Amino acid sequence: MGLFDRLRKPPYNPDAPVNVPAEPVIPHSAIPEPELPERHEQVSDGEPPAYAAGIPGRRYVSVPDERFNLDDTNRLAVAMEIPREQRDARWLDEFQSAAWNASMVLPAEPVFVGPDGMPYVRFQLPPVGEAVETNCLSNLFVSMAEQGLGAAFFKNNTDLPETAEYVVPTGVIESLREYGTWDGDPDDLAELASPPQQHAQESGIEKAEVETERQVMVGSPSESYLPKHTARLLYRHLTEGWKMEDPRIALVVDPQMTPSRNLVIGRKFSEFPDPEIAAQAARMLLWYLPPRRYLLLMPENWSADQMRPLRDLC
Repeated sequence: MGLFDRLRKPPYNPDAPVNVPAEPVIPHSAIPEPELPERHEQVSDGEPPAYAAGIPGRRYVSVPDERFNLDDTNRLAVAMEIPREQRDARWLDEFQSAAWNASMVLPAEPVFVGPDGMPYVRFQLPPVGEAVETNCLSNLFVSMAEQGLGAAFFKNNTDLPETAEYVVPTGVIESLREYGTWDGDPDDLAELASPPQQHAQESGIEKAEVETERQVMVGSPSESYLPKHTARLLYRHLTEGWKMEDPRIALVVDPQMTPSRNLVIGRKFSEFPDPEIAAQAARMLLWYLPPRRYLLLMPENWSADQMRPLRDLC
């Protein structure tokens, strides 16, 4: 079948500011004005059951009576005072738990382009002693995921974008929308929890030789794997950022890869100027996908005609 170049989603480090300097991959004119729901809008007609911490399932559920929680706001304020070098897995779990329903202030223009060139909704701690209108992540996450917006949390309204206390890619917001967790697709997590295998290095690129006799399935991703709104976001990114006139994709399912399902982008590794540019392009594209996902570049012996036009999935 050929040689795949697999591009890894980099380790998720939300307790540090976005620090990948780059020109916006999408022109500002191509980023739509956000359509954020009102403060008390419910995200669905029926609420799925809540799950206790540590139990597999939808731990993070948007429950109207639990939104706009000032106790959670205070928990966030305390967590933000912890020096970055002391923020461990326990701190992260506490922050994520509080960030879900905490009452936070959104500025008049809530969306900004971060240092990485991607759009974020700005969440700020409310000023002490002032009556202000607030919102919360659990009220906005569906709209944010569908529009391709990340979240960035700040102490003060004067903090610069690069000093965010906590940043969340839209792929993590999508994970909250689809799976009720910050961690990604449970099927991917289950495969990654199996005996360890060699994965991509920090560069984000690994070589995967696929021999013709291996049982590998190639097809089109289902909507459960690639929702229409995510397909639209990828299409916009590839046409505006990668300058592809007709982006094409495929889904490869290979039991010898972990995770076994991998999205193939219709561009060859040889079409990038160098490995670092390929890795940076992957980091920005993977921003839209749930944690622990990989991308495959089209093998050199493939033709784009073998792949599905991405516009068909939007």
